Amino acid sequence: MKQVLSLCLVLMIPYLFTQKLAADSKVFITSEPNGASVLWDGNPLGKTPLLGLEVNVGTYKLEFRLDGYQSQIYNLQVKSDGLDYPVNVKLDAIPKTGTLRIESQPSGAVVYINGSRKPGTTPVTIRDLTAGGYEVRVEKSGYESAYRSIPVRASQSEVISFSLVRIPPKYGSIQVKSQPNGATVYLNGTRQSGNTPTVIPDLSAGNYSVGLEKSGYQTATRRISVTAGKKEIVSVSLNPIIIPSDTKSAKDTPKIPLSQLAETQTKLTEKAKLSAISLPSGSTVYLDNTIIGRTPLDQQVSPGPHTIRIISTGYKDWSEIRSFNPGETVNVDARLIYIGSGGGGGGGRATESMDPMYIIIGVVAASTAVVAVTLILLLRRRKAATVVSPVSSSGFAGGQDITPHLSTGAIFGDYHLLGRIGQGGMAVVYKARHRQRPGELALKVPFQNMIHEEEFVNRFLRQAEIGAQLSHPRIVNIIDSGSVDGVPYLAMEYIQGGDLRKRINQYGRLPISQAVKYAIQVCEALDYVHLL
Repeated sequence: MKQVLSLCLVLMIPYLFTQKLAADSKVFITSEPNGASVLWDGNPLGKTPLLGLEVNVGTYKLEFRLDGYQSQIYNLQVKSDGLDYPVNVKLDAIPKTGTLRIESQPSGAVVYINGSRKPGTTPVTIRDLTAGGYEVRVEKSGYESAYRSIPVRASQSEVISFSLVRIPPKYGSIQVKSQPNGATVYLNGTRQSGNTPTVIPDLSAGNYSVGLEKSGYQTATRRISVTAGKKEIVSVSLNPIIIPSDTKSAKDTPKIPLSQLAETQTKLTEKAKLSAISLPSGSTVYLDNTIIGRTPLDQQVSPGPHTIRIISTGYKDWSEIRSFNPGETVNVDARLIYIGSGGGGGGGRATESMDPMYIIIGVVAASTAVVAVTLILLLRRRKAATVVSPVSSSGFAGGQDITPHLSTGAIFGDYHLLGRIGQGGMAVVYKARHRQRPGELALKVPFQNMIHEEEFVNRFLRQAEIGAQLSHPRIVNIIDSGSVDGVPYLAMEYIQGGDLRKRINQYGRLPISQAVKYAIQVCEALDYVHLL
């Protein structure tokens, strides 16, 4: 029995020695990050790191698995014994994504994320965004662009909403129609492209004159005010040019020379003129329900019958139909009937005859106002005579001067200075023209030494703020205000004619009737302001 066991042992020694030699190769397995589970030919082997594993010659399949990372396969070839085989696998993290929904009010805005435009418009949902921070921008025509930063979290849905702010319109337009169509259109005397019906776009806010011409018809002109962001409509029925014809037969009709016929046609196409004044002055004048200006007024009109209406706050409307012949001037003198601050401009009724007691009270009140105004002017003149400083060589009292660049012809912001109108104790007034608005304006600019006085500047700007809220025929309209390079300014409508002091100095004491009229006008303005 011992002999048999010895024989078996002798026979197994070569086999065991062979197996020992075949296991001399070693494998060192690591991963980035470590802790990944390793499958060796589909069988679990352990977690990295696995160091010094003895293997035989051959080909093996290693699979690495780790939560949050993509699985990865590694094919290992052991070609010879006695060598070390290092295996290092870098695992790729699974991207973590979220969802972002973008809304806007109003909808229909284009969406940009980190500067890249995304398909579609709001509301829109964008999926599979890698977790992180994003800058979202939305844009819509006619509205200001909006920006916002937002974080996107993995496996979550974020919502971002924008309330878009409309961009204030800068321009308006005029739609011009005529009956019949096909008339040539002129805007402030400049011919426009296309014939009626047509639209004149991109017009700055202001007053315009629209002219229409068509062969065989009388020329027509309309005045219209354009408001930014709105379309105004001018509709005109053109009047045909009618050449009188004799009812006699051609045989009995004398021949008219061509020169005389041309002269007759020219006369028939010649415009008429409306010259309108009113009491009170400054009343609004309508021609066929279209505003053409304020009294006193001289305006060319087309020949034919026209309805003239003149209105003023606190007075009964004045209306009359007048016929205009070519080349003729029609004079209108409208004496409006006063009905109080609550009437007028809307067909209010007036009493044709007033109680004498009310007339006496009115005259006394007006006379008192005139005396008060006169006393104030005299006191101001005396005070000015005692405190005024000598006039310097620059032409300003006390040597005060404005910024050097404010001279005739200079450019001050959006304004072109045309000349100096006058000055007071703290500011100078220029005649100016805005680079976009039509017509001339009065531009008030403080002296240079006043623009550093904070209290004065605040009062100056407050004056502009309050004045811009007033709208009355007896009060100068405030059109614009602001500052240029730290110099505040106030833009007002330019009214020709001068002030009351200039009128008195030039012509002497006012007649009682004229003084009463001026006092009433001042009281109307004060009444309007105090009712606000």
